[in-house]
Amino acid sequence: MGGGARAPGLDGVRALAVFAVIAFHEQFALSTADFSGLMSFFVLSGYLITDLLAAHWARHGQLDLRGFWIRRARRLLPALAWCWSP
Repeated sequence: MGGGARAPGLDGVRALAVFAVIAFHEQFALSTADFSGLMSFFVLSGYLITDLLAAHWARHGQLDLRGFWIRRARRLLPALAWCWSP
């Protein structure tokens, strides 16, 4: 992939993995996912994060991990704050 190209198929597979984890935790009768949904989610997330970092390396010749983590925090922390609000 690389270069910022979107892969909607991988996003869809990751969404299915999230649904498998939710089904497992809600103990749906049809859910036999065990930890396969969780493992799939982490593997795909790791791949997509690595792809972002590799594309940045290819463009700039260095990694900006501080900037990477700041962008992740800006994206994820508002949802976390919303979940914990009274």
